[in-house]
Amino acid sequence: MAAERSIPAYELNLEEYWHLIVRRRWVILFCTVALGGFSWLFAWLNQPPPVYSSSAQVKVEQQANLAELLMSGRAGYTDINTYISLVQSYAVMQRVAKRLGLIPKDATEEDLRANPEYLDEVASLRDAIRAEREEDTNIITITAIAASPEFARDLAQATAEEFIAYNIEDKNRRIFEAKRFIERQLKVVAERLRQAENAVQRYREEHGLVTIGEAGEVAAKVIADLEQQYRQEAARLNAIRFAFEELKQRLREGWDYRGVSVGVEVSPYFAQLNKRLIELALKHTELSTELTEAHPQMRELREQAMDVLEAMLDELAKQAEMSQARLEEIQKAIADNEKRFLGAPDEALELQRLERAV
Repeated sequence: MAAERSIPAYELNLEEYWHLIVRRRWVILFCTVALGGFSWLFAWLNQPPPVYSSSAQVKVEQQANLAELLMSGRAGYTDINTYISLVQSYAVMQRVAKRLGLIPKDATEEDLRANPEYLDEVASLRDAIRAEREEDTNIITITAIAASPEFARDLAQATAEEFIAYNIEDKNRRIFEAKRFIERQLKVVAERLRQAENAVQRYREEHGLVTIGEAGEVAAKVIADLEQQYRQEAARLNAIRFAFEELKQRLREGWDYRGVSVGVEVSPYFAQLNKRLIELALKHTELSTELTEAHPQMRELREQAMDVLEAMLDELAKQAEMSQARLEEIQKAIADNEKRFLGAPDEALELQRLERAV
């Protein structure tokens, strides 16, 4: 068996490496350039498009919504987050698209919804807008992102301006709606007020009340006046009755030409009779100096005087009856008013309820 022979290993030194590189330099250079070129080409082909951003800021005020206060009875405050959502809303983006000329300015809402291209334009603008609140402020920062700096600038500015315009128009619309609501309510309230006033007026007329506070005072004053009238009429009746009895006594015992003194005013007719009696007495005194009592003229004078006295007696009796009837009427009026005065609190309560409705 033949003995195995070992082959010595060959090792390259640095000089040989260098000579190898020099001999293959074009291959190495080509591979390096090719790999670099392919890497650059791959990176260039896959690089993202350039993105530009522009920002605009809008300050919003959280004021009480007067329209909502009038229409719903409570003060409404628009939250700033609502404004942020409104910036990216379809209504604002539609206005921005028209302003930038991306969709026709005269396009109606129906045209926009019927055309997918218009909707895509509005949607793309909405995706390009970001709105956020500056920390602890009422300032909204609107950021527009676009492929060109000019479009980003115009988009941010247009969005801010259209948001302000839309917000103003919306507030004006709410104010006009509140105005129309108030006008309608004024008509309703005016009609209710008229009905309430008529009810109060009818109640006052039916019960003779002026106001709640005056009801008792008026009733008390009326009763006091009636009582005063009763006392005066009673004194007059007593005076008439006394004069009647005195005159009747004079006629029984023998009469004379003296006038009848009553002390109160009886009636104009009684005053004329009394005046006539005094005139007859004066004439009797004048004639008595020349004529006797048996003279026909003197007898005629006495007959006239007797007629006057009897007429005065009848007038006193008539006035006494009238005075008595007047006293009864006053008594009845006092009783009615006292009864009414006792019922005044209930009537006052009802009147108060009606006046509250006014």
